[in-house]
Amino acid sequence: MVGLRYERAVAEQLFRGVTQMEESTTYQMIMARGRLLGKREDLLLQGREKFGPPDEATVERIQSITDPQRLEQLLVRLLQVSDWQELLARPGE
Repeated sequence: MVGLRYERAVAEQLFRGVTQMEESTTYQMIMARGRLLGKREDLLLQGREKFGPPDEATVERIQSITDPQRLEQLLVRLLQVSDWQELLARPGE
């Protein structure tokens, strides 16, 4: 769509700025935070569908998880457990 309104050189300059922005550490941190928030939202959404609404303590525990790999593990584990407590229990608990 940019090419329909602007000369090719202007469009290339605009997109060059986007590429440079994607390389910035600030941009990377923002994107990582967005992915983390999305995984938490997915976990809560899918858990509600399977287990019903979580209590406040469960929501707080999920919201406090800062490791994206842990959230991914919980999303997979969600398919194997029967309630919120079992989902959040650490192995051996």
